[in-house]
Order: sequence, then C-alpha cells, then structure tokens
Amino acid sequence: MYIETDSLKSERKRERERKKEIKQVHIQRDKQITQAQREREREKERKRFHVHRGRQPKVREKKRKRERQSIYTETNR
Repeated sequence: MYIETDSLKSERKRERERKKEIKQVHIQRDKQITQAQREREREKERKRFHVHRGRQPKVREKKRKRERQSIYTETNR
C-alpha cells in the first residue's frame, strides 16, 4: 500500500511536469504567433503610408529644363 501511494505521488508529479511543459510550449507558440501578427501589421502600415515621391521633383525639374530649352531653341530659329 505504501509503495503504491509513493508511485502514485511520483506519477502525479510527472503528470504535473508534463502539463507545465505543454503549457510552456503553448505560451511560446502564442508569443511567436502574436509576434508574427505584429510584424505583418507593421508591414501593412508601412505599405499603406509608403508612397514613391522621391523621383517626382527630379522629373518636374527635367520637364522645366526641357520647356526652357525648347523655348530658347524656338526663339533662336
């Protein structure tokens, strides 16, 4: 009888440890999932607010230069 209770204690202990390990695994998985979701949301935010405006002023300047040159070439002819 004494031996059985002792084995039961150790079995319960093992069961508790197993449950703790499973909980830890679930917690880690949840953390990874939430982290991935945050990264996806950040990417969406970046894409939403990201506008290619860097080259536009250069294009405008080139157009103005062309217009000026065309004006000068027309008057010189």
